[in-house]
Amino acid sequence: MPPERCGVNLNAVDQGDKTPLSIAAQKEYEGVVKILLGRNDVKPDIAHKYGQVPLFEAAGEGHQGVVKMLLEHVDVNSNMVEEDGRTPLFIAARKGCDSGSPILAVIGRH
Repeated sequence: MPPERCGVNLNAVDQGDKTPLSIAAQKEYEGVVKILLGRNDVKPDIAHKYGQVPLFEAAGEGHQGVVKMLLEHVDVNSNMVEEDGRTPLFIAARKGCDSGSPILAVIGRH
């Protein structure tokens, strides 16, 4: 049975204001990210309490595959700025990705 028929809100947030997509992006659950992004009712740009969206979660953890999937989605803004003024590219660089990192190249192309 589809989640919406069971009363499941796939954009609901947990105690940290993270959606299922944010958690899947952070944990590098590529299969879950793909399923969620394929649904029309999942909003990929819902920010948690610190202003970060799933793209920030994946970039900050260095999850290149998830970052690429998110950036290919029409509703994901690669230039989004969190409340502290940081972008996903900045987050990835600050988390230790060096200038030759594929994740920086993926984010930088968008």
